[in-house]
Amino acid sequence: MFKYVLIVACGLMTTAAWAQEDHLGKLFEVHSKFAALGSAEAQFKLGQMHEEGQGTPVDYAKAREWYEKAAAQNYEQARQRLATLDQRAAAAGSDAAAQEAVAAQKRAEEEQARQAAVQQQAAAEKARQEAAQKRAAEERARQEAAAAQKRAEEERVRQQAAAAQKRAAEEKARQQAAQKRAEEEKARQEVAAAETASAQQPSSATVQPAAPQAAAPAPATAKAESFDTDPCNTPAARFMSTCRDKK
Repeated sequence: MFKYVLIVACGLMTTAAWAQEDHLGKLFEVHSKFAALGSAEAQFKLGQMHEEGQGTPVDYAKAREWYEKAAAQNYEQARQRLATLDQRAAAAGSDAAAQEAVAAQKRAEEEQARQAAVQQQAAAEKARQEAAQKRAAEERARQEAAAAQKRAEEERVRQQAAAAQKRAAEEKARQQAAQKRAEEEKARQEVAAAETASAQQPSSATVQPAAPQAAAPAPATAKAESFDTDPCNTPAARFMSTCRDKK
């Protein structure tokens, strides 16, 4: 039962709305005819219906047009509605200006944020490049230090090798000098012995008894023996002044 009553009520309301809309549509037609004939009141009513959307869609431009026509015939209410429309337009303009100001401020803030982000990115990129340059410089310095250390080590090894070679050469020269001195000393001793033997040879000949006549070939043998013992025939003869005089 309740559902039936609700449906009937809704139907009645819909029918009433259709009836009201049909009534406003007919009223709009009537006002349009009288407004076209020059009725100031009809022109005002038609402008009001355009403004409020009664019997026709809302159209502020047409509402103003009909209000202006009615005001031109000194219709006071039309003038009041025109003033209201002007105030509304001014308010709308103020609102639009305010909205534009807000939008401009928002755009400025967004631009500022964008520039800050760009600057931040640039600073980060600069820091990254500086860090890369610092790492490159440190690596270059490390390589240079390693190269310098390597050169120093090579120089140390070279100097050690040169010093060892110098010591070896000095030792060899010392040994050669010692060997030469030993050879000279040996030759000197041989010369001294030869000179001693040469000095003793004549005295031995004087005390030697005379050989008998039968042994005539003996002097030749003695001469041969004397020749064999001649110090001038030894390797040390080159150090003996007497041998040099004989030559």
